[in-house]
Amino acid sequence: MPRSIFPEFAVFSLNLLPCCDTCNKHKSNVFINNLEGNRQINLYYDNLISERYLNVSISYKDDVPIAEYSLMQTSGISDSQFCLIKSHYTKLKLLERFRKASPEVLSETQSSIKTHIKAKSIERVRQFLSEEAERLRDRFSNNHWKVVLHEGMANSSKFTEGCCLTQ
Repeated sequence: MPRSIFPEFAVFSLNLLPCCDTCNKHKSNVFINNLEGNRQINLYYDNLISERYLNVSISYKDDVPIAEYSLMQTSGISDSQFCLIKSHYTKLKLLERFRKASPEVLSETQSSIKTHIKAKSIERVRQFLSEEAERLRDRFSNNHWKVVLHEGMANSSKFTEGCCLTQ
């Protein structure tokens, strides 16, 4: 509950949610409002699902990779869960924020593979990207944007070919 409306709960532990400054500003004074379906995920009250719902596709513009994120509802995600996920991502503008943060990761990853891995085969590049996605998944979650991005890079023929030293 926002401090501006409920100052008495400003230090109540169940009202405090860890989030970055940007998310805190985006959530603003909106709090649980089921009628409008306009609420964020609450780490105390909502069960987080491990089923994949975040997707990325990598396209190219002038030989520069661009990551576009989207949400997808699979059979393992109920309508109410997906509605909450969609509301959360929309309210906090997460898909756009992931898209804006991706060029740096794409560039650094490609440079790192060329410099440190020195991969001579597309399969070695894919293996490295898949291992990195798994490492990130262990640290974060199945739906973390960097996990999804690394898997997207591994599945992009153009990206993996661009990382390979024997072109």
